[in-house]
Amino acid sequence: MAAHLSQSYLVVVAEALSATGLKNRAVLFAMDPYVKVPALPSKRSARCRKHAGGGRNPRWGGERGRLQLALAAADDRILVEVWNQNVMTPSDRVGRCELSVAAITADPQPFQLPLDTGGEVAIRARVADSAPAVPRSGGHTLGGAAANADRRAAAAAAAERRANDWRQGGGGG
Repeated sequence: MAAHLSQSYLVVVAEALSATGLKNRAVLFAMDPYVKVPALPSKRSARCRKHAGGGRNPRWGGERGRLQLALAAADDRILVEVWNQNVMTPSDRVGRCELSVAAITADPQPFQLPLDTGGEVAIRARVADSAPAVPRSGGHTLGGAAANADRRAAAAAAAERRANDWRQGGGGG
């Protein structure tokens, strides 16, 4: 596996399946939990969609539970965190646990992980050599400063192409 990690980057492709016995962080209504997966030490992260009204025993699965995370070369572990999404205030962390990247293989495998605050979360995860396309209706990828720089560079290149087209008689519309 060490030789595999020396490649330019790996991607963790995961699906949040369910959680049980979560500590209740909601004040008035049932929690709207979601799973967030930050990589360490880079702090790049990805998250799945919230399970609206999922409460203490949410089930994500399918498109709602999908996420992918591009790992930096130095990343050797990920945190699996469950959060409660609030409407008026920032999200509350419900619990978390740590998972070694070395424990994740190319074959999808389930993990039943105990959270530090009680309860547990179930995910299915695998590693891939390159980033698969993120489904438009599914998981979110947050790549930190590097991904933001890539998006800015792509937007600047597209704007430059449009400007060149306009200068060459494309008219811009």
